Amino acid sequence: MTIGVVGAGQLGAMLALSGYPLGLDFLFLDRSAATPAGRFAPVLTGEFTDPALLRQLAERSEVISFDWENISVEALRTAARGTRARIAPPLRALAAAQDRMNEKRTFERLGIPTTRFWPVDSRADWIAPSAASACQAF
Repeated sequence: MTIGVVGAGQLGAMLALSGYPLGLDFLFLDRSAATPAGRFAPVLTGEFTDPALLRQLAERSEVISFDWENISVEALRTAARGTRARIAPPLRALAAAQDRMNEKRTFERLGIPTTRFWPVDSRADWIAPSAASACQAF
């Protein structure tokens, strides 16, 4: 089985090294061939949103994944349409990870613990009430 990965950084390299003993093959897409994962698997070189390269990645892979969360959801959706490739994690998870508040709220809904957080929409929001009283002690 070939795993196509958008991004070929350190996570991609670790993924390939962990997958090879399981009999998996890898194909990466990155802006540069001189990437950490490029030492272990072929790299299609070009922009992460290049429709032709994404389509080639999808056609040559059974699964498409990504090694960072700032990949275009729509570009991946379009690339995989009409191919046998499935996207994992699902695009819904990728979209949630691209907005930190959405990500934290998704974790809360799923019962996954997170650190404390609060929305910051202005400079006044920058210091939460509990943090403000702690800072005043200094």
